[in-house]
Amino acid sequence: MRFVSLAVAFVMCGSFAIVGCDGAADGTGGGGSGTGGDSTTTSSTSASGGTGGTGGAAPKPEPGYVGKACTADSECGPAGRCINSEQYDSTFGGKPVGGYCTVSCEADEDCPDAGSYCSIEVGEGQCLLGCTWNEPTFAYGETPLDPTKCHGREDLMCHPIIGDKYVCMPNCGRDENCPANHYCHPLGGSCVDTPPEGKAFGEECTIGSTECAGHCLRVKGTEQQTLCTSLCTLGGLFEESDDCGGIEEGWCIARGTSGGGLGDRGYCVPSCLTQEDCRAPDFFCVGLLPASTGLCMPAVVCTADSDCQVPGTNCADTTMGKFCLTLDYPLGGLTP
Repeated sequence: MRFVSLAVAFVMCGSFAIVGCDGAADGTGGGGSGTGGDSTTTSSTSASGGTGGTGGAAPKPEPGYVGKACTADSECGPAGRCINSEQYDSTFGGKPVGGYCTVSCEADEDCPDAGSYCSIEVGEGQCLLGCTWNEPTFAYGETPLDPTKCHGREDLMCHPIIGDKYVCMPNCGRDENCPANHYCHPLGGSCVDTPPEGKAFGEECTIGSTECAGHCLRVKGTEQQTLCTSLCTLGGLFEESDDCGGIEEGWCIARGTSGGGLGDRGYCVPSCLTQEDCRAPDFFCVGLLPASTGLCMPAVVCTADSDCQVPGTNCADTTMGKFCLTLDYPLGGLTP
């Protein structure tokens, strides 16, 4: 199968509180999706009481634990506590897949890892692991995540949270990763107990509206098309990633206006095996990555093959008109 190398730009402008819009910098709010989910606050063993000792002094937090996967406090080091996958957390707006080690705090400087952020949503604050945006660089294709960034976890993403702060936030990927009777929320990346309301992944949307269950993504092609999308983690290994519901549903390949590097927050684009899998004529099936599953992308309107400048495309007749398409993907119901 031939694969087409395309330079496709994505611009995202949605309604989620922690994502910038209309030219504003990303990260103008705080917290997770804040929609749906349980109403109970995070519960775990408090770090303030310590874990013993002869003098009664609380243990000192150690770097390297915040943001690690966990099921119990004992996995989170001295003074650490675990927000496990069964616990609702107001900062995340749901339950974090894989769990998340944290430390109680009152200010950023209380957090043991450099660049971390003390989030105070309900009650005492908790540390969120800091990360470096746009580094390492992201290239399309299969690239292992950096173990020094968000612990190399596929279920975390480096996310703008407020101002110039970037922290590792949960990324559930798909419903099957969540506890029973819970749903992966496309708006924030955590598990909630109420099905997200709004337009589904891939549907057309209006930038700045709240009509999508997730975010509204603008794709710049020959025209400007939009689609409802969800958050995901850029990069990683295909067989280990549940981003976008798995590669049979979508690819994590779109970046927002502020860019994004390996391990950073990205946006999902629908996948396809035939041309009719995509929302024609806005999108057609294109082979962009070294895999049999394609991506739904804008296509150039044409009258002859000479109009098709991208290698591997030909001017094809469809029920929607003539477009430069990758003919490896059959037209199916779009055959005139």
